[in-house]
Amino acid sequence: MTRTTDPAAVLDEKIETLRELIREANGTLRDIRHERREAEASIRSITEQIDARIFEAVVAGLERYSGTISNAIEVAEQKVYDRFDMIACLCLGQEQDDGTRPLEELIRRYVALNGPCTGSPFGRPFRGVPATYRRKQVNDDDGAAIRKAAAALR
Repeated sequence: MTRTTDPAAVLDEKIETLRELIREANGTLRDIRHERREAEASIRSITEQIDARIFEAVVAGLERYSGTISNAIEVAEQKVYDRFDMIACLCLGQEQDDGTRPLEELIRRYVALNGPCTGSPFGRPFRGVPATYRRKQVNDDDGAAIRKAAAALR
């Protein structure tokens, strides 16, 4: 290689070298972009595989426990229906097969044993209820007489 001292020739030579370096850099960038696309495709593929495995595991678990879950739901539903049937029979005054007494009789027994209600079940006096609708408080002598009468009826 001969060196020329001509500044224009040196400049052209450096420009040509820079162009080659730029072409090489562009080729490297293309390769990097191609590798990046391949890596992204691999990541998508891996996430799809993981999603598929998780889905398969969930389906298998649900299949394994679906009978137990369905059975538990049916038992719970039946208990709720039975409870509502019992409450309906109590309210209608029908005695249950298990010996549960009608609601009216249960209320009478409660009043006979504990005396009439003297206020709110939460221990606070009635608010906003006219005094004429409130039950009179029963003194202990009256409550004892009611309990004695209830015991005689048994």
